[in-house]
Amino acid sequence: MKFKNLIMGLVVALGIGAYPLLATFMAVADITYTRMPSITLRFTVVVLALVALVLNGSSFRPYNTRFLLVLALFWSAYLLRILTDGFISQDMSQLYNPIEVLFMALAFVLLPMLPALIGLNDKSNRLAYMFLFAITGITVALLMLQSADILLALRELEGVRFSVEKLNPISVGYVGATMVLLCAVGAFRPKGVLSLLSLGFYGAGAGCGLFVLMIAASKGPVAALLVALLFYWLVPIRANRLVFGGVMLAGVAAVVFKMRDRILSKFDFDVGVRFVEAAEGESGSVDERLVAFEGAWQQFLQSPLFGDALFVKATGGYPHNSVLETLMTTGIVGSLAYFACIGFMLVAAIRLLYRESGYEWLALLSIFFLAAAQFSGAHFSLGAHWLTLVAVVITDHSSRNNQAFDGLASNDYEENPGRRRRRRRRHLVRPSV
Repeated sequence: MKFKNLIMGLVVALGIGAYPLLATFMAVADITYTRMPSITLRFTVVVLALVALVLNGSSFRPYNTRFLLVLALFWSAYLLRILTDGFISQDMSQLYNPIEVLFMALAFVLLPMLPALIGLNDKSNRLAYMFLFAITGITVALLMLQSADILLALRELEGVRFSVEKLNPISVGYVGATMVLLCAVGAFRPKGVLSLLSLGFYGAGAGCGLFVLMIAASKGPVAALLVALLFYWLVPIRANRLVFGGVMLAGVAAVVFKMRDRILSKFDFDVGVRFVEAAEGESGSVDERLVAFEGAWQQFLQSPLFGDALFVKATGGYPHNSVLETLMTTGIVGSLAYFACIGFMLVAAIRLLYRESGYEWLALLSIFFLAAAQFSGAHFSLGAHWLTLVAVVITDHSSRNNQAFDGLASNDYEENPGRRRRRRRRHLVRPSV
């Protein structure tokens, strides 16, 4: 096992699952509000990302220059918006410090994303999956051990739905959904017959993830999880896959209703209330989101080419939708680049799901975090979204090129005498008459 693969896998896993684990530790230990643990962790991840970049730098190949160009175009436009609003025109919302926003964009997203530009190989991919499974499993276990206290704390955060320093319903929902997806990939092996012990292990893990997702009672992670699971169920379309997936979904539905009754009887909290309120149009958080959506869209219409501002003027915050935020902040120029990035990601994710070569978990998480970005967060805080987006595109191209190279290197002309004879005839010189 090479050290560079170990560091690469660790960086990818920490970039996705480390911050919810830290927030859970702080909540369980009842640590008062402080940013030092978060800053320390983020500094550590950035250092490890740079180390991984140096160790694996020789493996970098510009497999997809078009993707790299649109990625650079979007982030150039977005960083220019931060610098313009925060330091030149000083027109940024008073709720946010421009230095802090710039630091978050660099330390939360861009620097941890750099190793993903190299992509994962088979060894670093397996290590990343194992590290992320362990990190997410520890987080889920802590949340379940302190479920009563955690649930009480989350219920008190009615007006604070998102915070990058504290445990919140959205981050708890992400943890539960990530556990479900990792277990689904582990349980749904395309090769061989899965043993009952392994199926029981992954089934128990998925059940724990569902429980954590339910106590979070956050709508965004649930919707994003359904989108990711739908992709996994339908790509590739096969009869046995559809039957097995349908049976599993029916079992999941039965477990969810059973858990809902259990949580209601034990904690006197109905996790379905927020979803019913949203469906009936009586949810305060949904109303706030709609106001932010409308404000972001109107600001885009006012300045459609290059965007209007970094934050919604009507609310002072961001719109909690990556597409509307892109339109509002970077206009058509940056939005076309972001839409191209999404297109590259979806194509690469579908390819990885079709190949069934061990990268399915990465493809599913990229789809999950893309869907989740439409319900919460801003680009300068969506580290997991951008890390998985870049990783899945580059990994798809690098793995396909490696397979093509391996196939070419293993081609023996003795196994293809016709091709050998044709090549030899092309090099024969016809004698002069």
